[in-house]
Amino acid sequence: AKSSVRVDASEAAGEVIVTVADDGQGIADTDRESALSRGVQLDSRGGSNGLGLAIVSDIVEAYGGRLAMANADPGLAVTISLPRHG
Repeated sequence: AKSSVRVDASEAAGEVIVTVADDGQGIADTDRESALSRGVQLDSRGGSNGLGLAIVSDIVEAYGGRLAMANADPGLAVTISLPRHG
C-alpha cells in the first residue's frame, strides 16, 4: 500500500466474505497466480520475502474457502470467501 488499506467484511449465502484493498501498485493479471507461490517476490524494491499471499492462500484452502484478486484502481483487492460454520 502507498498510504491506505481498507478491510470490508460481510456475510452472504452461508459464507463470510472479507475483502482487503490497498492503494499500492497492484499485481498484473499475468502475475497473480505466481503471487500465490511461496518465495515469489514481485516487488522489485525488495523488503518482502514472498510469503504473505502464499500463506493466506494455504489457510483459505485449508478452511475450504476461495481467494480472488482484482484491480482496486489503484491497487489490489483480495477477496476471501469462507464457508460459515455454526
